Amino acid sequence: VKKGETLLDIARNYGLVISEMQAYHPWKDPWRLDEGSELQVPSLWIVPETKHRAIVINVPEMRLYRFHAKKGTVSTYPVTVGEEETQTPLGTYRVVDREVDPEWNIPAKLQHKYKTKIIPAGDDNPIGKYWLGLSARGYGIHGTDNAWSVGRILSNGCIRLYPEDMEKLFRDVPMGTVVEIVYEPVKFGYRGGVIFVEVHEDPYGFIEDAEQHARSVAKNRGIEEYVDWEKVDEAI
Repeated sequence: VKKGETLLDIARNYGLVISEMQAYHPWKDPWRLDEGSELQVPSLWIVPETKHRAIVINVPEMRLYRFHAKKGTVSTYPVTVGEEETQTPLGTYRVVDREVDPEWNIPAKLQHKYKTKIIPAGDDNPIGKYWLGLSARGYGIHGTDNAWSVGRILSNGCIRLYPEDMEKLFRDVPMGTVVEIVYEPVKFGYRGGVIFVEVHEDPYGFIEDAEQHARSVAKNRGIEEYVDWEKVDEAI
């Protein structure tokens, strides 16, 4: 930890959001860290199940995965997703629009807040410098003028990234790229012959019983009988 660094600073430096660091270090004061102390950074993820291996956004996880098929690698970025009242739409879409310095046509329900219908491009534009419009009309992937809003459930349905992450993603994503938006609060993965589980909250309240859902996911993967269910319960 460097002098004056907060948990929020460290999270952003490592492509995380503060909630991820807080979950890993629940007893730390996020704003008053001891200079010179050491923190572990939780940067191991289970890749979501995907059909198209292009872009996958997992809403409960608040994370985007960009698959690089030719390299056999994956990049991942934290995101903001829609509130329960303005949910991010699930499904398979395509990138149908790419814009640099876009103006924001404000939805009618928000125009009273901003007292205008359009916000021009610039530093004060809430959708940032880059926009990837989806085939789900009115929805897209974009940056933000408020980096600390990333990794929260508060958008009007769009996907929001750190400005530096959005710049990288924009340069890497051509028109027509498939975007899968999924809802997987429980993920299972394999590494070195070991089964891992990753569990996230259920922000939209879709899951009635987390343990039953986990068993269903494991059964569909054909691994139910190999899983240590006491450890899964602990994760839940």
